[in-house]
Amino acid sequence: MSNKNTTLSHLISLIIFVYLCVVGLVILKDYHREADFLIDQLGRNLNDGRGLVYTPSDKTLLTVSPLPVLIDAILPFEGTSLAVVSVFAYAIAGGSLFRLMHRWGFSIPESFFCLILWLLSWIVWAGVRSSAGLTAMFILGGLELATYSRWRLAGVVAGLAVLAQPTGIIGAVLIGIFALIQENSRSFWRLVWLPGAIWAGVAIVIYGFDGLAGLVLDLYPSVDLAWQVILWLGLLMAGGLTISRFPWSDEARPMLILVVWAVGDVLAHLIFSNHAIESTSLGLGVALILTGLSRWPFLKNLQIPMLAGTTVFMGLILIIATPQTSKSVQDDQRLAGYLGDAKVYAHDRSDALTVELEGDEIYRLDGRRSPFIDGFLRREDRESLLIALAPDVLYFNHTNGPLASIDLQSPGLVGLNYTQQPLDEAAPTRDGDELWVRDSVIGKWGDTHALDIDYSSDVTLVGYALDNTRLHPGETLRLRLDWQLDRPPTTPMGVYVSLLDITGNPIVSIFPRFEPVTWQPLEISTYHALLIPADAQAGLLNVSVTLDYKAATLNQAHIASVFLQDSAVPSPATQIGTLGPAILYAADLSANAGQINVDLMWGTQGAFDGDYHIFLHFVPMGEAAPLRQADGAPVGGRYPTQFWQVGDVIAETRVLAMADVPAGEYEIRVGFYDPNTFERLQGPSGDHIVLANVTIGDDGQVTVAPPLP
Repeated sequence: MSNKNTTLSHLISLIIFVYLCVVGLVILKDYHREADFLIDQLGRNLNDGRGLVYTPSDKTLLTVSPLPVLIDAILPFEGTSLAVVSVFAYAIAGGSLFRLMHRWGFSIPESFFCLILWLLSWIVWAGVRSSAGLTAMFILGGLELATYSRWRLAGVVAGLAVLAQPTGIIGAVLIGIFALIQENSRSFWRLVWLPGAIWAGVAIVIYGFDGLAGLVLDLYPSVDLAWQVILWLGLLMAGGLTISRFPWSDEARPMLILVVWAVGDVLAHLIFSNHAIESTSLGLGVALILTGLSRWPFLKNLQIPMLAGTTVFMGLILIIATPQTSKSVQDDQRLAGYLGDAKVYAHDRSDALTVELEGDEIYRLDGRRSPFIDGFLRREDRESLLIALAPDVLYFNHTNGPLASIDLQSPGLVGLNYTQQPLDEAAPTRDGDELWVRDSVIGKWGDTHALDIDYSSDVTLVGYALDNTRLHPGETLRLRLDWQLDRPPTTPMGVYVSLLDITGNPIVSIFPRFEPVTWQPLEISTYHALLIPADAQAGLLNVSVTLDYKAATLNQAHIASVFLQDSAVPSPATQIGTLGPAILYAADLSANAGQINVDLMWGTQGAFDGDYHIFLHFVPMGEAAPLRQADGAPVGGRYPTQFWQVGDVIAETRVLAMADVPAGEYEIRVGFYDPNTFERLQGPSGDHIVLANVTIGDDGQVTVAPPLP
């Protein structure tokens, strides 16, 4: 290309840049497509240090095209970072197209009109905040480099198209097919995979090999990945045969690549997302076809008027019908102001609402952005879904959508204690929309505990997790049960979950039933919520799980323990002594009716390394063996030491029977021991604390006195 035409192509790039700046950043500054908000959400989480994920706690959405997300997260132009880069990309792509068309034998007016037809298309205007400009830049740039036989650089540039947009793989492979037709083009294929390989390496570093097994590539999340691979291979094979087998001229093949890329890109969008009109290559393909048709002999004299007329017509259409943000997206943007402040939201609207909400975690209930949520919907286990997420604010449509007809007051969900809130009349709601706020206190999910409990020859409980191990009356305990089945049940199976006190009496129970479809994956998790009664007595509670199948009870296993604590009591300012981590704050002794009552007040200065029992010994002075004793677990077994925490105050009473005790001098000792090894905890004064000296007279009179210093 001559220096004059090179200068002209640079001038055209500058004109495109100015034009799109005015259009995209000024005229359409408030225009948004629903598809653009996904990049915004991924970029926001990445910028906040939460990873390249849609929802921070659901680390399963890995995008195959990270470039637009990185741009959105790194550049300082809040809300317009990708748009600014997209304008640059279109300017560079326009220059490449102009130079390519000149190389293909088109005149300057023809090239110019083709370029204008493309950039006037609604798709370019509307998609200036998308990654389409980057894709066009890499595909056109890679093709231009390929026509100059710069295969290595062409491979790298074409490979970057995949990191800009998933459908970029179509254009990259088509350029590769063009390269195979040429000589000495193996270097293209040696490097085209490099950008993708680098991104795969980064993903492995971030997630690890084990983590990658659970990731879902965000090509088109609503479509099964296997179908994506099959259909994409079909499109690429058809395009490759078209380019390589038909007797096209060397000049026509590169232009044909762009047309075939446009067709494949449109078909991919149509098949996978039903948004074919949003493909930027559509406008490019139409512009190239119109320009090519205008060269037919019978249109030769009308070529320039035809192209000019088409350009003016498209320009008038855009002036008259400027793209407008859809009403549903506008409503979602406005709705955020009516949902209140919360840390965790769940809704069934679009990504526009997700981006506008200011929460730590925001879930889309339709499962399009979360394989975790999608799994529950496929298994038709919506109750487990809500218990697993337990959002502070829940917004959904009761008549249509993923939570249609769900009952938040059902026995399985009543433990979450959701209350319905009135919707503001000014809120942009749909018929059937409901707003619920959770009033229950919940914790964060803890570690998974492995189990191996057979409930039948086909069903095994392999693990569980709790969201809390210390609760107060009136709070909610969430439980996850991990199941492994050899074959799915043929009828509904019930899971009976209870919290039992130390006497075996249930204080709360639930009995959800799960349909056979819920058990189809064979390795699943069910979620349960139990609301602790407000009048429940403090102490140790055991989690009991029983299965019910075909009217038969399958096993009953106690799988875990939690502690129900009283209201907080301030720790006393003084203490008597310490034994290991235990603190003895106070001891009150009284003799009455042939017995000595000992009221003890304990605390802890750290965690115990196991469950210890307490001994209370009545020992003759100067001896070691007790004459009377009251040993056992703290508070009658209701407050095991494994649940003691710093700041707790544990009160208990122990009784020493004094019947038939001979007259003499005695002392009362207290301490802790391991019930398995009988090893005692040590303190500054040894393995026990002396609480009192006791004198029993010949007349049986009992006198309790403080211990000697």
